[in-house]
Amino acid sequence: MAGESQPCNDCSGSGWTAGIQFVYHLAQGLRIDPWVSYGLGYRSLKTQDNDGDYSYGGIDWMRLAIGTNWFISRNFAVSPFGQFSAGTTVVVPQGEKAGATDLQFQFGLRLLLDVPGR
Repeated sequence: MAGESQPCNDCSGSGWTAGIQFVYHLAQGLRIDPWVSYGLGYRSLKTQDNDGDYSYGGIDWMRLAIGTNWFISRNFAVSPFGQFSAGTTVVVPQGEKAGATDLQFQFGLRLLLDVPGR
């Protein structure tokens, strides 16, 4: 039956990402600060379950975001944003095929701390 799985009391997983991002502020120094960014990076995921250990890795070759920082005080801002990213899986477990491309869309609200402030 779809969706059934075996209980796993000793399962675990861990992941990490690293990358570089370039941000351009359109109206720097104002209370409303629109920005656009582009980044790329690498991501890794390792899991362990009843069937064994699995490692995945991928290159995020495009992470494009837009947003606006709204400073509610000298040091704090809220920032609604939207982000589109695309990546390719390059490390997969034995028997699986690498090269899958994934697309992600994210929308959210960031909270910012600006030290020493505006």
